[in-house]
Amino acid sequence: MIEHYTDRLRFWSLLILTFVLIQAVSVFAQVNATDNSTQYCLDNNILTVATTREICIEGECDTVERVWNQRCEYGCDVRNNICFAPPWIRFGWIFLLIIIILVGLYLAWRYL
Repeated sequence: MIEHYTDRLRFWSLLILTFVLIQAVSVFAQVNATDNSTQYCLDNNILTVATTREICIEGECDTVERVWNQRCEYGCDVRNNICFAPPWIRFGWIFLLIIIILVGLYLAWRYL
């Protein structure tokens, strides 16, 4: 009887840990986002990024704009204005998602 509860506890602990890790990744992505920058594809291989910041020193404020070009090795996505990820990363995320789903189904079948 106790073993059944420890197995359920282990399952729920893994489920909660997975949820926390997913949330941590999403929070990290939100923290590193810059609200005051714009980017657009200049052509199929170049992403132009423009960042605007307001800097205030002792009550005097000045707006600083920085523009730079980033070369996209795997092309520039004109619709979303981002560089395409390498193919192994794109397919890796799909493979990882399938593995997580299969493990979750196995654990649910095994312990529930």
